[in-house]
Amino acid sequence: LPPVLVDQNGSLEIQMGEIDLHLITPNFGLGELMVLRLAANMNLDVVFQNGIVRPILSDLQIQTDVLETDWMQDEENMLELLRKFVTPELLLGSLEGIEIPIPTIEGLSIDSAQVDRTTPAAHTSLELNISPN
Repeated sequence: LPPVLVDQNGSLEIQMGEIDLHLITPNFGLGELMVLRLAANMNLDVVFQNGIVRPILSDLQIQTDVLETDWMQDEENMLELLRKFVTPELLLGSLEGIEIPIPTIEGLSIDSAQVDRTTPAAHTSLELNISPN
């Protein structure tokens, strides 16, 4: 499933459905194959400043299942090893610094933007201040 953006108690959340990850390590001493099933969700805030959109991701939660492995006999030990070295902080850190520049279109640029949610989150409103360059 593709990632989806949902309302979660008045905040935005990204949910990523199950992804099967095949780690193939030929001639590796611990084993040669591990198949993991991953699902994740995280909070999303968006900042717009100087014509650039910056997503701010937080509170990453990952659900992991070992589907197949010859690395270790005990799946719980394998999951614990993965949790120890592949932390949510490490993964979120790799996503920091994402910037999406908003181009000027036909001589118009966005000076500021405001996003609001209605209660009970029935719809989202977007207010843009646009000016000529």
